[in-house]
Amino acid sequence: MFGSLFSSMKSEAVKPETQNQWIKCPKCTSLMYYKEVEAKQHVCPKCNHHFRISAEKRIESIVDEDSFVEMDSNLAPIDPLKFSDKKSYKKRIEEAKSKTGKTSSVMSGSCTIGGNPVEIAVFDF
Repeated sequence: MFGSLFSSMKSEAVKPETQNQWIKCPKCTSLMYYKEVEAKQHVCPKCNHHFRISAEKRIESIVDEDSFVEMDSNLAPIDPLKFSDKKSYKKRIEEAKSKTGKTSSVMSGSCTIGGNPVEIAVFDF
């Protein structure tokens, strides 16, 4: 059901290795320099398309500089209900861990935004 949605989101992700290159907006097809998109917080300056970015980048763009302290980074998902569709949830978790090198798809912690204390959680899928 969500396969095509997630695969299209993955294909448009802005990758770190493109930082010195030109990128093409998947919505309006404009070609632009990565630094221009990055300066606009990963939003296309032509059509306002929001590029997919990592949880780390999202947190970096939102919180006050050097204020984020990650919490619960050792937590990992479990499958107490033994959920399964075409693949078991346990298998999907294992594949995601090996692909991303992360134990979880959620990054959470304490920080400040505009000087105000905040607890934040960002989902990275």
